[in-house]
Amino acid sequence: MADSVESKSESISSEILSKLANDDYLLSKIVSMKQHRKLSRADINYIIRNSEDKTASQDSSIVDNIIKHSVDNNIQDCEDNISKESSPEVDFTEKILNAELTINNFEDIFNLKELHAVELPSSSDENFRSIRYQDNDGITLAIAQINPDINKIRLQTFGGVLPKQEYVNPQQANYKIMSKSKVNGWTTEYGGINQFDGSIEIRHKDADGKVMAAVIFKSDGNVDTVVEYRYQNNKKTQMLHTSQHGLSKTIYDVQKDSTKLIVDIDTDGNICCVKRSILV
Repeated sequence: MADSVESKSESISSEILSKLANDDYLLSKIVSMKQHRKLSRADINYIIRNSEDKTASQDSSIVDNIIKHSVDNNIQDCEDNISKESSPEVDFTEKILNAELTINNFEDIFNLKELHAVELPSSSDENFRSIRYQDNDGITLAIAQINPDINKIRLQTFGGVLPKQEYVNPQQANYKIMSKSKVNGWTTEYGGINQFDGSIEIRHKDADGKVMAAVIFKSDGNVDTVVEYRYQNNKKTQMLHTSQHGLSKTIYDVQKDSTKLIVDIDTDGNICCVKRSILV
């Protein structure tokens, strides 16, 4: 009996998405609200009964009001909570991006100068340097790998070497995307249900049809992943990938059509990995 009830609940959620697919803004809000149970069973049943002929019904505003009242209140609560959170003092990602990073100054830029550096031996067929950075107790806080063939450096950190950065969970990231979507007049595209894991993707597009963000919901309605894109002159300049495991920022070099910087941040706001081009 319990399985039947749960199956009916999942069917109802899918039915809501399908029948409200013609309303972009309400659709995105319905998806984001499934896991919060803010819509009562009576509300859900009412929406289903009225949503098939929602656009033609004279009572469609009643359906809208039910959704807006339940959802907007929760969105406001979430935005209030986000505004109360303290922001980090330093956006170290911008500092790394704008720095003239070279072989000679990377230790200063990455706050490694005060640590004890131990260069690790490499085999004859390896053409990159690997340096371990330890504190006074011999604890490894970072490892830097430098590849001169492609002029890249990868810094992996295990302690408080770099300043903490902002991390918001996928649900909070989704609320920010929804607010941007409403303000900028983005359209919302329902990508359907993944037949393998039951996940749902919602894509937000601007007036030119560019995908500005994609939100993936797990089968239980929780937000799993939020990907946001930023553009300049119709070229993608940034990608922000938020998940339950952390945030990854990718900065693109639009002139060279390549990746310029990747910064991985864990859920505590620690920068755990940096990959960047270096100057010879």
